Amino acid sequence: MHIIIVSRVLPQHSIGGMQVITWDLAKQFAKQGLEVTCLTTSIPGYSECFSEEGVDVVALENTAPGRYSRSWWKKSKRYIAENHLNKCDVLLSVSAAGFEILDLKPKMKNTIFIFQGHGTSLSEIISKIKLHTLRSLSSIVKNVKWLPIDLIKYKSFDGIVAAGERVNRDFNNKFYSFFLRNSNVKYIPNGIDINEFKPSLVNRNEIRQLLRLNNNDFVILVASRLHQQKGIEQAISAFNKYLCSNRAKLLILGTGPYEQEAKKRVESLGLYKDVIFHGAVSIKDLAKYINASDVYLFPTLHEEGLPLLPLEALACGVPVLASNHLQEISECSDQVFPIEPRNIDSIISNLDKAKKVRAGNIRFLPEIYTIGGVADKYIELFLELKK
Repeated sequence: MHIIIVSRVLPQHSIGGMQVITWDLAKQFAKQGLEVTCLTTSIPGYSECFSEEGVDVVALENTAPGRYSRSWWKKSKRYIAENHLNKCDVLLSVSAAGFEILDLKPKMKNTIFIFQGHGTSLSEIISKIKLHTLRSLSSIVKNVKWLPIDLIKYKSFDGIVAAGERVNRDFNNKFYSFFLRNSNVKYIPNGIDINEFKPSLVNRNEIRQLLRLNNNDFVILVASRLHQQKGIEQAISAFNKYLCSNRAKLLILGTGPYEQEAKKRVESLGLYKDVIFHGAVSIKDLAKYINASDVYLFPTLHEEGLPLLPLEALACGVPVLASNHLQEISECSDQVFPIEPRNIDSIISNLDKAKKVRAGNIRFLPEIYTIGGVADKYIELFLELKK
């Protein structure tokens, strides 16, 4: 079976949830004997065609790296038309990346077209209205523009994968159900590579030495894009109050538009000795930093799909505090403590609960969320639709 995964962004472009999901899935397909091609935008420093970890990558020249653009829509369609009209069993569109290629579907009668959804335009609109900031409200226009395009394109796919329970609920609500009533929607969660994300005392000691942390320091990890929607302000405020009666360190990984504001907030509260801003780290190093922590704090205000970092923390044996509107995360393990992200006392009381868990001892991640189990679900879907 030959599968083409179409995605505007991969980890070779930048680190992020969607690109990690895409690449891990591609690697797992290759390990399980599928021929895998990833079609993506140009990648600075890479040739147009290369192979890595069993996956063939085609990064179309003269397309904006990691972004949708007129040249991407035109060249992605042309590439498939010239090279794969009769050489592809499955075309998997990561989000909207394969929308233009749908025009070729009548000529690709032996190919099944699958859409992988990580969120919906309607959910984004609602989430930004709830956040109620000038920046979030001004960006709604883009989501409103995409909404009718999505609805038209979805109906042309042979199958739709909801990559997370929240996305699945979106596709099955009254609004989307009306437009997708004849569509094949299947829930398949995101998966974690448990060969990379696993409990490791060696990694824990290595990073703690690097950061000059004591073995008995209680380390709270916040790792995400530093954006107001991710609840960074709430994390810092909760940590400040937590220090009134506890000793702890706050380790912040990531970069983003709220980074300077967060640093100013830490400085104004006099927390600079207890808060470590470490910037972004590679995927391989991320597992080490998770292992060096005692709890992962994720007070996101955003209506997330199925975020990877809480799952990666559980895979490393680290308990998780996650916003209570992330229902799937909250229910996936006993070592997830749901919090009200805007309620500082809720965060603090759950930090006390998580502190009793021996982090890094055993894996807390259920099998359904491992990349091997997720790839099997995709292959089952492919075979079902190929009949």
